[in-house]
Amino acid sequence: MDNLKRKSIIAMIMLVMYVPLNIWLSSSLFNLIMKVDTGIFYRYATDNKYGEDIFFSEKIDKETKIGQTIQEIFQLKGELKTDSTQDTFSKLLEDEHFFIQQIEKNSEYISYLNSKELTTEDLITYMNLIADLNSKIMNGSFYLSALILFLWMYLLFEFRLELYFIAGVLYIFTTLSTFTSGIFSNIFFYPMRWISHIMRVNLDYTFEEYAMYIEFLPTIKEAFLSFIILDTVVLAWRERWKKRRSMKITEIYYSIDEIINVLSNLEVSNSNSPFIKVSKIKVDFNYLYKYTKTKKKDSALREVKRLTVMLLYRKQSEALLTTDVHNFLVRLKQELNKSIVFKAEIDQHYKFVMEKSKQNTYLK
Repeated sequence: MDNLKRKSIIAMIMLVMYVPLNIWLSSSLFNLIMKVDTGIFYRYATDNKYGEDIFFSEKIDKETKIGQTIQEIFQLKGELKTDSTQDTFSKLLEDEHFFIQQIEKNSEYISYLNSKELTTEDLITYMNLIADLNSKIMNGSFYLSALILFLWMYLLFEFRLELYFIAGVLYIFTTLSTFTSGIFSNIFFYPMRWISHIMRVNLDYTFEEYAMYIEFLPTIKEAFLSFIILDTVVLAWRERWKKRRSMKITEIYYSIDEIINVLSNLEVSNSNSPFIKVSKIKVDFNYLYKYTKTKKKDSALREVKRLTVMLLYRKQSEALLTTDVHNFLVRLKQELNKSIVFKAEIDQHYKFVMEKSKQNTYLK
């Protein structure tokens, strides 16, 4: 229950963080594009035909006075021209027919368009795309913000099954909504409005607001799908890494007996020279050390970790007496045998190797 409460609180915090993170990312993405190449916006608005402002650049304004024409349009409408190009275009296109009428009065500008084989329709298309630029970038930031939060929840707070469950519900909802042309999603408008009233979030909750939220769901769905893909890749990599680790620690485990036998024979054959030293052991105990670091709850493996650290440290600083190495390895083997977790992993890898060997035999 405590874990459920903790995760519920974390989920609420992440939900609250979503909007400011989205706003920050949207602004950052826009500024990044501005720094990298402003031509990206113009190529987007002209279907990759032009990398510069082909309709309203300073050079064109000097030749055609199009800026003055736009200012006059705002005066006729009784409105003030804004600094934002997107907002300016949006206001101009509120009445496209009136806008085109005024533009056509500027004969120099129309001549310019004709010289470039452009039409007023091309102009309207360009302006619509630029006016919609913020929402396009916002869609990207909605997706990226959601993906970042999902990864945070997964990596920092161990949300996984919860995210998969929500992704499944969302995928079913959006798929049904798509197949029914929005009929299914509209079923939830009144329940959402009721919840909004009960929680006093928005007492004037309208269908337009609900529709706006529904429009953003595909970006959230894509973020979930991206998370699932990344999670699948990570799991595959972990599985591969675990197999390699199991192989290495299995090799180490069975190598210990061989080394002990060699050292025992050395001690017997060189009983008159008890100070023979071992300068190098051709076993990479680092794998064993890394493995024990992940099994902190196992008391036997904690002792194995301590012994391994001692061996690695002493091996780097000086050659070791055969007796010391022999005693160390005997102790290490004893502790490894005490660990149920370690033995289970060794046995599992052994079974895997045997099954693979049988399969190869059958193939031959």
